Amino acid sequence: MRLNIGSSVVLLGDQNQRLPRRLLLMSLLNLVVFSGCGGENAQDRLNQAIPESQRQSVVPLSGTVTLDGKPSPDLMVRLVKDGEGAPDSTSPKSVTDSSGRFEFTTYLSGDGVPPGKYAVLVEQLTKAGTAGWSGPDQLKNRFNHVKEPAAALQVKSGEPQVDAKIDLVTADKKPKPAPKYSASVATGKPVKKMG
Repeated sequence: MRLNIGSSVVLLGDQNQRLPRRLLLMSLLNLVVFSGCGGENAQDRLNQAIPESQRQSVVPLSGTVTLDGKPSPDLMVRLVKDGEGAPDSTSPKSVTDSSGRFEFTTYLSGDGVPPGKYAVLVEQLTKAGTAGWSGPDQLKNRFNHVKEPAAALQVKSGEPQVDAKIDLVTADKKPKPAPKYSASVATGKPVKKMG
């Protein structure tokens, strides 16, 4: 007997075959039964990792950043919740695309951020490897200080912001020393300096 599976052909019932037919049929049955496993979508995986009752509510937040009137790609946009002194590994962040667009994600792609007041920090870092970013800030720290952020945002529950606009003008701000945190090369997430 001949069985076609995709581009593979399996011969069954050949007397010279080393595996007994029953073992081969059981293996094929397991292949068919378990091939559907692992087909979970992102929502299912999230529900298993963090039950909905344990998640903060989030509000969609996206928009564009312009630098001196032009959309700017590869800008790191970070949000620091009101009252926090610096971003940390849990602070929302996004990177602008070629048209200057950003979109924040907390749990699932583009789902947004928890409601609250935020300082918006913007940096132009250098790509380091396939997923990391490294300083120094090419914008000379003009827009990455919590006390003098690029912008301030209030995200209200149930009120998505999908066209937020952040217009940065370098001539309006003098270069500054780097803030008291630095970017991690591996993840782009800031690391608070100790001491």
